[in-house]
Formats: sequence, C-alpha cells, structure tokens
Amino acid sequence: MEFFQIQAMEPIPRQSVPTGDDWFYQIKWDGIRILTFFDGNSIKLRTKKGFKRTTEYPELNELTKEFGNTTWLLDGEIIVANQTDKSDHPKFITTNESCEEVGANFFHVLKRDRTKNPTQKLLKTFPVRYKVFDLLMIDNQWLVNEPFIKRRELLNKHFNNNKFLQIIRSYSDGLSLFNITSQQNHEGIVAKKSNSIYHPGKKHSEWFKIKHLKYLQAYLGGVIVKENQIKSLLLGQKSDLADYKLNYIGRASTGLTQKELNMLKDFAFKNRVSNSPFGNLSKVDLELADSKESVVFLSPQLKLQVKYTNWTPGGNLRHPVINGFII
Repeated sequence: MEFFQIQAMEPIPRQSVPTGDDWFYQIKWDGIRILTFFDGNSIKLRTKKGFKRTTEYPELNELTKEFGNTTWLLDGEIIVANQTDKSDHPKFITTNESCEEVGANFFHVLKRDRTKNPTQKLLKTFPVRYKVFDLLMIDNQWLVNEPFIKRRELLNKHFNNNKFLQIIRSYSDGLSLFNITSQQNHEGIVAKKSNSIYHPGKKHSEWFKIKHLKYLQAYLGGVIVKENQIKSLLLGQKSDLADYKLNYIGRASTGLTQKELNMLKDFAFKNRVSNSPFGNLSKVDLELADSKESVVFLSPQLKLQVKYTNWTPGGNLRHPVINGFII
C-alpha cells in the first residue's frame, strides 16, 4: 500500500453520544484534516481528499528532527494555535473564549491552507499546531488493520507533544466531555470504538462526530435554482434599517425533503419579486457557481428554523441546515 492510496477514515454525523465501555471520546478540533507521511528523507502532506499540502505547512518539517529515526504516517487536524490553547485537556481551555474567536481560528487556518510557501510574517501571525489522533504506519509496517486502541498505544510510544505536534487525548466519559466542550465553545466531540480498524471514507459504523448545534429563526429571502431545481435557500434576519430590508446571513442547501423542495419551488416561481429583500446583498455578492444557476428573490413571508454550528467573521452562518418551517 502506498501513501497516496490512503483514504482518510471520516466520522459519521450523529445526534447523540454513543455510550459503553468500548468507546473512546476525543475533542473535535475545527481545522484542516491532514495526513502526514515521512519516508525517512522528507515529509509529505495530503488533505483527506488527497490534495498536496506540503508547502503550505513548512513548520511540520521540524518533526523530522525529533521523530526522524524511522518512517511513519500520521493522521490529524491542523489548527491555528492561540494563546488559550495550552492543551487539549478541557480544564486547560479557558471559558472566556467566545464563539467568534473559535470560529475565527478556522478561517485563520483556512488562510494558511490556501497559501503556498507562506512568508515568515504569515507563519508568525498564524502559527499552526498538528493535533494528531492516529498512527497508520510505523517503521514501514502498516497499522490500518490493527484496532484503534493498539494504534493509540503505538502513537504514544513513538511520539510525544512538542511545539508543533500534540497528541489528542482520549476520554472514557463521552457525556461529560460533550457538556464541557459545549461550555468551552468547541465544535463537538468524536466517538471511536476501541477495536475499530482504519476504514476508508465513511463505510463504517465505528467513528461518529457529535457537533454542538445552535438554533435560530430566519426569513426566506430567495432561492438559488439550477436546472429547474432548488439548490439552496437564501436566509436573512430582520434588520434595523429604515427600509426594513433583511440582513443576509447565508445560504442553506440541506434539511428539506425533495417533496418540500418541489412545493417551495412552485411557491417561489409564483411569488418571485424583482428586487432583493436583502439590504446587504446583491446578485454580484452571491458568487453563483456557474451560468446555469439563477436567483429567485422573495419577499420575507416564510419563516424557518435553522440549526448551525457557528458564525463566520463576515456574519454568515457556518453549516446551516433547515430544521423546518415556522407556521
């Protein structure tokens, strides 16, 4: 098996925390998933989708100085470190960290992820830390068919925390960890079966991610249509502007059934308006994916309940999902 053939194992979304003695629980860090391979000479980085990232994170070359005596393949999450992040043990994470600060860290690492050969200024402004949770190969021996608990033992045996690498801790009490991470504005937790082998993709039932979700009410201000089908809903909240325009807060593409989407399409085509109901959005701002997409604006009549994970620095919802219509 070659490094480039490895497909990352991905946790499956789940609403509740699975419980039992055969589960481990870890903090879910909001960063960029990265596989890191050292062949004995140089480091190579890939995203979970296989895209090269070696030049984006030159700091990880420092790992060869401490762990360069053999070959290895690590799996983890790259985050932008901050002053409050001294450990991944919840008691060390201060509770004065706001949702905006946690969300901003993701966009800082996203800036790093989109910058090849970053300058020294960028390295200093957005320093990264590699949160490692799995070891897939050591000394040319593949471990993907070994149980998770053994891979964890080998990870802790061959690696230790330093300036750039930090091994994510595992906990036995998932419900307590979920509650603590909610209080401290983490994205959520990941539950892993202790005997799970490393499955490619999501074809398994052994790793789950349970996110902390927030809810709000929003108005439907329009839809994006492609090939006569609704692709996403444009969401807004009532603003304080004199013209009663909506504040645009993002678009949602999931949550409704096909039947509901068909009914909404009929409503939208019958009730379309020529002008945008958003005070802070124009057709130019929408950045449509291709020429086949079009916008149907609506007056703010329909109210929706929306679940989401956080806010972007620009004031849009992260990962919005339509939870239902409010009658």
